Amino acid sequence: MQAHTAKYVATSRLFVEVGVGASWGVHTLWPEPGVTLDTISVTEQSTGLTYRAAPAYTQTSTDPKTVRASASYVTGSHFAKFGISERFGRNIAVSNTDQEMTYRFQNGSVPRARLEGQLIAAGALRRSRRRR
Repeated sequence: MQAHTAKYVATSRLFVEVGVGASWGVHTLWPEPGVTLDTISVTEQSTGLTYRAAPAYTQTSTDPKTVRASASYVTGSHFAKFGISERFGRNIAVSNTDQEMTYRFQNGSVPRARLEGQLIAAGALRRSRRRR
């Protein structure tokens, strides 16, 4: 991260300050060795533990920039300060969710499963397995 600030005393009563800042970062979540993209993710709802695989794999890069400026005016017994701050930049996220299903267990049983974005009740899941 880089940041620069400049301060300027214009008069005995007026003080001006400006600053800029920039940073850059990348966050990546890819499968661990031995985990394929079609491995089904399992979350135990009672503990919040996710295992076997992540629900999605992502790479996010950011480059936010910040600018700010302020002016202070001081008299013998009063003062006023005015300023502005702005943040802008890019946030690029790439997500890969190749597995079409995730499981959520509640104390070891399957109360619901998600298949291609549709929520399936456990009873419907058991019935569909019997038909095969």
